[in-house]
Amino acid sequence: MLSVMEEQAQTVYDEVLYPNYIYTQSHPDRLATVATLMGMHPAPVERCRVLEMACGDGSNLMPLALDFQKSEFVGIDLAALPIERGKLLIEELGLKNIELHRQDLMALPETLGQFDYIIAHGLYSWIPPAVQDQVMAICAKRLSPHGVAYISYNTYPGCRLREITRDIMLFHTKDVKDRRERLRQARALVKWLADAQVKTSAYQTFLQETQKAFEQKNDGALYHDDLAEINSPVYFHQFVAHAARYGLQFLSEADYFEAQYHEFPAEVTEQLQQMSYESVLTKEQYLDFLKGRSFRQTMLCRHNVALNRSIKPELIKNFYITTEAKPAQAEPDIKSDAVEEFTHSSEGRMATNNPLVKAAMLHLSRVHPRAVKFDQLLEAARARTPVEGGQMSDDDSAQTLASALMQTYGAGVIELHMHAHEFTLEVSERPVASRLARAQARRGEVITTLLYKNIRLDDALGRQLLLLLDGTRDHAAILREMRALVEAGFERSSQMEEISGEKEEFLNALPAQLEEKLAELARLGLLKG
Repeated sequence: MLSVMEEQAQTVYDEVLYPNYIYTQSHPDRLATVATLMGMHPAPVERCRVLEMACGDGSNLMPLALDFQKSEFVGIDLAALPIERGKLLIEELGLKNIELHRQDLMALPETLGQFDYIIAHGLYSWIPPAVQDQVMAICAKRLSPHGVAYISYNTYPGCRLREITRDIMLFHTKDVKDRRERLRQARALVKWLADAQVKTSAYQTFLQETQKAFEQKNDGALYHDDLAEINSPVYFHQFVAHAARYGLQFLSEADYFEAQYHEFPAEVTEQLQQMSYESVLTKEQYLDFLKGRSFRQTMLCRHNVALNRSIKPELIKNFYITTEAKPAQAEPDIKSDAVEEFTHSSEGRMATNNPLVKAAMLHLSRVHPRAVKFDQLLEAARARTPVEGGQMSDDDSAQTLASALMQTYGAGVIELHMHAHEFTLEVSERPVASRLARAQARRGEVITTLLYKNIRLDDALGRQLLLLLDGTRDHAAILREMRALVEAGFERSSQMEEISGEKEEFLNALPAQLEEKLAELARLGLLKG
């Protein structure tokens, strides 16, 4: 006999599927990295136990299960269809270290045991208070002594704005029973409201920006995020007070950059720094007021864990380092004390005139997406600046670079990892793509890379190429099968559509296009060999 909540979840989430992706910010490597910086001793990601509440079809856990064969993963969800889909994929992949269960959180079996990492993404704000209590109770009871819980949730004050369109859409669709029709009408209404604004105003800007955001949002996300019966944002101070009642304390945000405040004027940063000395929680709440934050991804741990929030730069020596940042100039001057800037796609940026630091950042950008251990990075940077680097002792060089990189990490320009992702940028004679990526391509789904990114291969030919990369075919065999697919009338990929002419001309260009496509798949982090 299903409970009312189970029946609702089965109906809503089976009829309008929530998009299932990898959520990089909830990756145990990310959680372990931040926890280690704060003085904790979390379980190594290579050998740990992970529980995800509201796991959907397990898309967030399966890449982990593939990469960390000695770790164990358990996913819980109320919706039947996503769980069944996930189980089929797990069976196809032959995974033995992951289990998915259709289970009510209010009746979690005792036999599940303790976990080193507990994930609850997109759950807390969309469930009744009693179930929110249960989420906290599960974390309190199931976390190992140095375990870390990750919970995402909607926050005020930013969600006050979001509630404007939510209330409007709910009013407009209150009598519409069919969920697909509710979605259609909600989208149409917001577009109508945005298009009707002719007078420049804050409201016009808000509606037009909301309309743009809705255009980028798929139906499942829009329905369950904005049209759900329950969507209960909280203030940060309310959330941490709730956690404290269950013996849990605030650790950090999973995105370490979000806890920083470098973008504000000096007098504001000084005031925030003073707040931080007095109470980290007060500082965090005022940061939400300053940023208008509408969403948090908070890490919690047991209340008796001693934390050290005064992060020492030398800790960075324990991590792998990566960056997507690129130098502002194609060939930056790393020999002199000229200032060079490195910018990240997330709008993070850093500028430095230190030759050693410039050389390190340049090296990271050149080897991206590979991760580099600190000692290797220091060696590479000194090699690029032999004169300047040679004027400093090894200890001084290490301290200078460590301090600069820790500041750069706080600015969101570099990433730190406890574990280096395993992939190859070299296209072998018999290329091998990720098993999970091939299975996802077969289903026409969003694809998870070995770098834990979500990507889309929208062209049928690109997906077919990925399916062929199982290590049994050399380049000549791959080319033969791709030719056969093209001749059979498969859709040309977007990269190939620019080639004009008859079929023969297109087929003649295919060998070069194939090599380019293989190199692209490698850069995306889809090849294991």
